[in-house]
Amino acid sequence: GHAAVSLENATLFQETLRINRSLEESEGKFRALAETIPAAIFIHQGGNLLYANPAGVQLTGFSRDELLAMLDLAQGGIFTLIQAQKQALAETP
Repeated sequence: GHAAVSLENATLFQETLRINRSLEESEGKFRALAETIPAAIFIHQGGNLLYANPAGVQLTGFSRDELLAMLDLAQGGIFTLIQAQKQALAETP
């Protein structure tokens, strides 16, 4: 009874540790890629921008903090923002 439950709990705990290590490793790989890739990456949830990589920051012309403070970019607004920035750059002599 109790020994079997204790053994099962220990096994579940070890599995949880393994999964957490794997998740941390995957997150580290993603972050290393996202921070160095020359393509813009934006992550949003519920209309809020959660992450913009350096290429995304450069593309928009806003700082990362400015981008993360903006609302509703995920609803197509980020593309409008990028188009406006591209147009402004094209008009600059």
